[in-house]
Amino acid sequence: MTDFSHRDPAARMTRLQKDSPDPSTVFVQPALNQMSVGFMMQDATMVANRLVPSVPVTIQSAKYASYPRGFFFRDEMKKRADGAESAGGGFNIDWSSSYNADVWAYHTDLGPQARANGTMIDWDRSATSLCSNKALVRREVLAISSFMKASTWTTEVVAVNSGGGGLADTNLTWKDATAKPIKQIKAAIRSQQTAASGYKPNKATFSPDLWDLFCEHPNVLSRVNAGQTPGGPAEITTQMAAGWLGLEAVYVAESVQTTTAENSSNTGVGDAFGFVAPTGMLLLTYTPPQPGLLVPSAFYFFDWVADGLVGAYGNAISKWFIQERKALRYEVEMATDCKLISADCGTLLRNFNTAA
Repeated sequence: MTDFSHRDPAARMTRLQKDSPDPSTVFVQPALNQMSVGFMMQDATMVANRLVPSVPVTIQSAKYASYPRGFFFRDEMKKRADGAESAGGGFNIDWSSSYNADVWAYHTDLGPQARANGTMIDWDRSATSLCSNKALVRREVLAISSFMKASTWTTEVVAVNSGGGGLADTNLTWKDATAKPIKQIKAAIRSQQTAASGYKPNKATFSPDLWDLFCEHPNVLSRVNAGQTPGGPAEITTQMAAGWLGLEAVYVAESVQTTTAENSSNTGVGDAFGFVAPTGMLLLTYTPPQPGLLVPSAFYFFDWVADGLVGAYGNAISKWFIQERKALRYEVEMATDCKLISADCGTLLRNFNTAA
């Protein structure tokens, strides 16, 4: 007997409902969560998950302890006379800091017509990719907007042009051919190292335009010109820059976000896009090899992982059927707090793209 059920919308919906978990029994999808974490680790243009360490927490909001570094680095040992008491001093733990992992969420709905007409499309994969990317962009915007800005870090170096008294060793804009970018960055690294009780920056994050200026500056190019060969011009890489500066890693914040609202006309030219990072900035930061609540760091993501059904970044993908809309809903949640830990462990160089 020929099966004509594919022509019957009700029959199609019955099949969809059989394939769709009942939200009363299954809400978070472990398989989709695993796929989501994979997507969130893939995008090489995103720096947030590589730059800011993640601290998994099981409580959404709490205080955390900090050790004032001054107690650890003060030279207070004294010679001890026979039978005398040893030299001593105070010790303190600061409980004034706290985090609150806000819950961020986004959803998209897929109706039966789209699913019926797109049988060759892996809808679970496509919707999970979309939702995961929303979480990635939110995470990226949180990190960059929180930390690549003025008045955040203890040390800031603001560039000036040669006419304004700029010094090549400290703050001369990189649009001036006499500036010394590598020497300037090294000076900022040493300055932070003393301000942070020896915690030397181990990562640098450039805004895209400033990285381009750095790579094209004559005093940087001169370091690699000797290795230039016909057909193989010398080129600056982030690995080279990290080696010159004595850093573990150099990143370029090249992530892009859509700057127009969904379905906006934008004068008929489609969506517009722009870099998430501001222009003319370089951020130097120290973060530890292994994050922890009592480990010094410039910043942390506090990611709320309440149970085993939540991903490593406090993210969870859900899928359920909405009877009223006759649609499958895919939803992502992410519970996180992007938190400044030590303002001494970061240095911001800004306005280095100003005209000389």
